Amino acid sequence: MSTGQRHRVKMAQAIAHYPLLVLADEPTDGLDPLQHHAKQEHIRRVSDEYGISVLLSSHLLEEVERTCDAAVSLGEGRVVASGRLDDLQAGGAGIVVVVDDGAEALAAQLRTRHLTADVDGSRLRVTAPDGIPDVLMLDTVRDAVAELHLPLRALQANRISLEDVVLDMSQPSGGSVTP
Repeated sequence: MSTGQRHRVKMAQAIAHYPLLVLADEPTDGLDPLQHHAKQEHIRRVSDEYGISVLLSSHLLEEVERTCDAAVSLGEGRVVASGRLDDLQAGGAGIVVVVDDGAEALAAQLRTRHLTADVDGSRLRVTAPDGIPDVLMLDTVRDAVAELHLPLRALQANRISLEDVVLDMSQPSGGSVTP
């Protein structure tokens, strides 16, 4: 059997008797990208559809972000960060806009509308002065994208990566997380 097939058999054995908890240690190790994605989806389904809690151990923080609801990060034998991912990753100000083309033109247009737009390739991080609600900022970005006829790839709240959370909390000062 292939590595992916062996992984599926192991998971089937683990959930066959509907346990309350399944321990998954590096569950995607050795899988190709398609099998990796399928395994993550399967872990989510086991939790969501069967109500089985899954404790996933992984050093791949992007995998944890895509698969888990909560995380505990250990460093040098102590907990350096823990909590629901939504809580751990909150705090990134503004929104992120990704366009296929025209990022600089969009940034210029948004600046004329009193928003701050920082460009990194095709990605913009947009923030508004205090007191401007997020919904108004989203409307402003939407209107500017439409007026410039730009191909919009993504429009989402700015979130801090789990890697940034862990790195920040692992610092000797235990400082606050910054985007």
